[in-house]
Amino acid sequence: FLFLGGNNSGVSFHRHADAWNAVVSGRKRWFLYPGDRAPPGGVHHAFEPADWLARVRVPMLTNTQQKVAALIDGSAAAVEPLECVQVAGEILYIPEGFYHATINLEPTLAIGIQNVKPLGATETAFYELNAKPPTEADAIASKILKSMPYNTEVLHKQAMSRKRQEKVQEAEKLLERALSLDSSFLVAMLDLAEIKWKYVSQ
Repeated sequence: FLFLGGNNSGVSFHRHADAWNAVVSGRKRWFLYPGDRAPPGGVHHAFEPADWLARVRVPMLTNTQQKVAALIDGSAAAVEPLECVQVAGEILYIPEGFYHATINLEPTLAIGIQNVKPLGATETAFYELNAKPPTEADAIASKILKSMPYNTEVLHKQAMSRKRQEKVQEAEKLLERALSLDSSFLVAMLDLAEIKWKYVSQ
């Protein structure tokens, strides 16, 4: 992959098979979370990285109540990502299944190499979750949630598969659970609002 972006541009949170990223010129700020829990705020089309930093991470850092809750019951979304700044000439290895996002701190050119297929069973299940029809995706999500019950991305995907199967009340409960774990999960919030407006209110 070739990455070219201006100051403050970047790539929102996602996960995949392991990869290497080399910065040719510029500087890139990285945020990484281990794969058992999705980042606060959700993945992909939830927030642009700079917006995530300002609207999700910074407020969470100052929310002592949320930090304490995360320590007590272990169910709240993790507050602190692994973080580093990568400069020209440095190569960063991203382990399989790690959620990651980047912000370019100046105009940046980088090259990435990523395995086409994951090696581990968990990441293979995530790949299948995104590719299978609703009933199969639902079963895969249930399997993943047994080993990582607090992963809000999986809860959201299972909710959407239930919605496509017309199991609307089950979808609603799954989205409510995802939001109880991560109140800043914007896409889950919008999907829950749509369900309540279209189905529950009828």
